[in-house]
Amino acid sequence: MLPQVTMLPFDADEFLELLLRQQAGFTSRWENDYIRRTLQDNPMAQQLLAAARETFPNEEFAIVPKQSNRKMICYASIFMLLVVSSGLFSMWYQNYRTSTVQPATKEYLFRAVTLTELGLIIQAQYGVQVKIDSREIAEQHFSGVINDKQSLQHLLEDITRSGRIRYYFDSTGAVHLR
Repeated sequence: MLPQVTMLPFDADEFLELLLRQQAGFTSRWENDYIRRTLQDNPMAQQLLAAARETFPNEEFAIVPKQSNRKMICYASIFMLLVVSSGLFSMWYQNYRTSTVQPATKEYLFRAVTLTELGLIIQAQYGVQVKIDSREIAEQHFSGVINDKQSLQHLLEDITRSGRIRYYFDSTGAVHLR
């Protein structure tokens, strides 16, 4: 069984007072909703509004439209999107800054190559001409790794340590192995 709802009779004086308070900007959201609903449903309220407009022609009785929550939801959604995306960007940037991305290094592994062959590898890697001054050392075999970040000087020091070989640079910049 539904409870009985009794409607209070329409009070024209109270409604007119609400219209004047609304025009002055002193009504609450609930009062504005009441005014809007009453004007839609009650012809007597509509006549009071027309009479108020005739009595006060210089005043504008604007009926406050129902405020939609859609606008507030849209603003809140945009705000949340900005907050979340800035947080994600911040996390990505911190990760990007702290990650040490280093370019790949090239290493050339050689096994049991003669000094003549190693000279050709050095020429290709470092762009310097290699001359072997002695036939005796030309047939010695070497194994190792050439790293593209390794300096030519460092490589030549490694070669001299592994065999009885000396090196020097001539006036043209060529490397001589003896």
